Amino acid sequence: MASERRASLALASLLGLACAVPTSLGELPTSGTTASTQGTTDVDTDPGATTIGPPAETEGMVGPLPMHAWTMRYDAWVALDGGTGLDSGDGGGGTGGGTGGGTEISPDALVVQISTAPDDCSDPRAPMECGNQWVIFMLIPPELQAPGSYDLFTQLSGFFSETGPVEESGSCSGGAGTLVGTAELTAVSEQEVRGRLSMTDAFGFDANVEFVALGCGV
Repeated sequence: MASERRASLALASLLGLACAVPTSLGELPTSGTTASTQGTTDVDTDPGATTIGPPAETEGMVGPLPMHAWTMRYDAWVALDGGTGLDSGDGGGGTGGGTGGGTEISPDALVVQISTAPDDCSDPRAPMECGNQWVIFMLIPPELQAPGSYDLFTQLSGFFSETGPVEESGSCSGGAGTLVGTAELTAVSEQEVRGRLSMTDAFGFDANVEFVALGCGV
């Protein structure tokens, strides 16, 4: 458990999240930028419904986008950040190279992100807008890339981040934390990760969702 906690701390640092354990939401300034992403999506008004692929282009919207999901190899994810990765070992070097004597994360691991924020395959760390946006992050190591039931935190490095509604002051709340619960995966490959999350504990939104994460570049 200690090693998983250290890995989550490194993950929080890299993703710019607030903390490695659930905390109350803190104040964040609202952004005046326009959320805009590209791609197509099969949208359902049920927030727990399966949504395929990145969201359609959305202009002038502050708030949650349609739920979307994508997956990419860990080495591709690292390359988009200029070579910065995660370190699962002591010391949390945050380089993906196992600094601090920890276990090196395989380049073949799969990053899965489920989100109502403006992230996509070209910008996986796009900042969230105010207005109840959220992001769920999972990291699937090669040895777990098969259908099955997995622990979100201890096996898949589950993490979430969220924002609250825009307030009269123009600011909004935001928070993050490790995500406990179960991921029931029915398909796992670089082309598609499919499954559902259950028994989760995200404190500001319902993370018990079904998803189909299409591979970036597919």
